[in-house]
Amino acid sequence: MKMRWIEASGKGVSSEQHLDRAAEVEMDALDEVLGGFRAPVMLAAWPGIANVGVGAIDYLRQKLDARAFAEIDTRDLFTADLILVENGLAKLPDVPTHTFSLVEDPPLVIFQSGAQMGGTVGNDMMGHVLDMAQGLGVQTIYTMAAY
Repeated sequence: MKMRWIEASGKGVSSEQHLDRAAEVEMDALDEVLGGFRAPVMLAAWPGIANVGVGAIDYLRQKLDARAFAEIDTRDLFTADLILVENGLAKLPDVPTHTFSLVEDPPLVIFQSGAQMGGTVGNDMMGHVLDMAQGLGVQTIYTMAAY
């Protein structure tokens, strides 16, 4: 599992092609890449019952014009728990996205995840989220439908 930068032109929704091109996040490069951005608060959401948390975070992210800047790449660790059938053909679902965005005014970090991942993978993901929060000076994290 790796964190990757999102190109400035990105809209925060990653694709596998985008992840293949993206450079790995080095936590000591945060100041250089984000121009010293700091935020005292992070909002984080995972899907839960009726996706209320993710829906609320998505609304805030759009309303505050948040800019995606990094994502957690879980392609190598994602195990689908369902199969989709379209036009009689079975296919696996897309790998969920796990995206960090920032709002400059008020200074805020938003983490939006497309899946709750349990076990060791979930613990590793939480480590990445907390590392990012620490690197950006976050003092308080509010979570929705989360661990």
